[in-house]
Amino acid sequence: MPIVSLRGPLWPAVLWSIIVVVLLSVPTGTLQSSDYLEWDKVVHFGLFFVMTWLWLVAAGHRGRGMSLLILAAAIAFAFASEWYQHLLPVRSMDVHDAVADSAGSVAAWTLWAYLMWRDRNVRHGSPRKKRRR
Repeated sequence: MPIVSLRGPLWPAVLWSIIVVVLLSVPTGTLQSSDYLEWDKVVHFGLFFVMTWLWLVAAGHRGRGMSLLILAAAIAFAFASEWYQHLLPVRSMDVHDAVADSAGSVAAWTLWAYLMWRDRNVRHGSPRKKRRR
């Protein structure tokens, strides 16, 4: 039995991953930065947050191991994509982009883990043992 089915929620994750590769391959735009916020890093954070979230949804409730595998793959992809951009004549490598990508993936995984923890506790009761009086 496959981990996920193409009839299920896998296609959004695959499509978004393709969109991320395409966006990371085109020449950089002219997004303005401010003194407080560098928009390029916000975009990188958002792209990888959504991508990681979609892969977590596609995997479903396969356990913590699968979600950690997805997180590790997303972080590896973040750094690999920067190396890939180094090879393109219209892009350049920026480790700070990979850090922003990874932060987006970690944020998505953290939210996912919290929601799974909360859902499990709602279904099975609080994990804390009740004190006897």
